[in-house]
Amino acid sequence: MIDIIKKTCIILLCLFINACSFSGQINNIKTIKDQNSISKINSANPPSSDLYYHTLKAHSCLKHKDIKCATAEFEEALKIDTQSVHILIQLAQLYALQNNFNKAVNACLKAVEIEPLNTDAHTLLAQIYYSLTKHELAINEYKKLLAISPDNNNIYFTLALLYFEIEQYGNAEKTIKKLLKKNSDKASAFLYLANIYEKLNKKCSAEKYYLKAIKSDPELEPAYIKLAHFYEQS
Repeated sequence: MIDIIKKTCIILLCLFINACSFSGQINNIKTIKDQNSISKINSANPPSSDLYYHTLKAHSCLKHKDIKCATAEFEEALKIDTQSVHILIQLAQLYALQNNFNKAVNACLKAVEIEPLNTDAHTLLAQIYYSLTKHELAINEYKKLLAISPDNNNIYFTLALLYFEIEQYGNAEKTIKKLLKKNSDKASAFLYLANIYEKLNKKCSAEKYYLKAIKSDPELEPAYIKLAHFYEQS
């Protein structure tokens, strides 16, 4: 479970950087909105030629995987447009990739101060807190995300996994049960619950939910594997 979450965080951070383009979108827990073009960097005033220059150069640096160059150019762009959440998020990602977590956190905090409902900033902040093993702070960010996007199933799963890792199995169970009430991806939710109950040594409940997962989705291969392992251990 720990490896799964850590790999997920690394993959998500890489996706943030590699998917950046002049008119593209960045994929994370959900598709980033309102960043389809450079003209949206500053909603209050038209971008200056200098802002265009530094931002375009930063994206060129990203294309060539020159992280230090991209960081320097985005920093110059931020001096021109100090309220750009887009630039702040870009910088936070780059700082995190360079293990400069203090700057990454500060950039995220400034971004959510400017746009409190920005899911991308909260998501990245949660990932950074997790990488710093500041689990409670990460949990708080995921809770904020749920308040902003209550229909995003991935947030429930991510939060449940985090609870599971730090052995807060009761909270993991509650989180998954909240997801089940939404009548969404029941098979995966059942599988998560089975894992939780197995950790709690509630064997009957674990078996029950492994079987529920298989019944809900007969092609869910991990459920068969986990159930077979469960029977071996019983």
